[in-house]
Amino acid sequence: MIIVKQEAELLEAFINFETANQYRVYDEIGRFLLQVGEESDCLTRQCCTSGRAHMLHVMDNNLNEVLTLRSPWRPCMGPFCFACCDPCSHQIHVYCCNKRIGYVEESCSLIQYTFRVYRDDENPVFTINAPLCRWDACCCDDVYYVYDYQGSAVAQIRKKFAGIGKEVFTDADTFGVQLPRHMHVLDKALLFAATFLIDFMFYENNNKSDNMMDRGIQIGR
Repeated sequence: MIIVKQEAELLEAFINFETANQYRVYDEIGRFLLQVGEESDCLTRQCCTSGRAHMLHVMDNNLNEVLTLRSPWRPCMGPFCFACCDPCSHQIHVYCCNKRIGYVEESCSLIQYTFRVYRDDENPVFTINAPLCRWDACCCDDVYYVYDYQGSAVAQIRKKFAGIGKEVFTDADTFGVQLPRHMHVLDKALLFAATFLIDFMFYENNNKSDNMMDRGIQIGR
């Protein structure tokens, strides 16, 4: 298991000012592995929230960038905007050494949010189904099931309820990522990136008074 913890910011807690997201990644016994920093401009963070264009720089212990995650600006963010229109769909593109290895894209659906995971050759690898209802403030976990294109469940992304005492003030999140050992390293990177896409789509835009100091998402079999 990998734990991805978003760092809470005092500005978010006290004056409702959206800061650039910062994350730290740990293994299941708490050893530090990676850090992830958002690159975006201040204006779009305040005005566009979850639809803002941004980059996430994934760096190792020596501050070498091992992955770059890029999400384009999403122009349509209203409740009646459908992902059937390409400019309206949320996306995250995954790069390693300036070469794109794949991307994750919100898929057209009128009932249930779904995502398609593609390698850079445009071959689809996974489908991710979001829960019909999300319970981030209702003492329940949110589970996103990951299927391969043979229809087998291969993983899941779990946003864990962190406790009433932590569901306040900021949109700082804590995730966990657990992937099957046999999975190809590039596919692991794509599902790792999908976790951030899910966070920005569903948990970045909450009211600060209802958000978590310490949310949890797990990806696992």
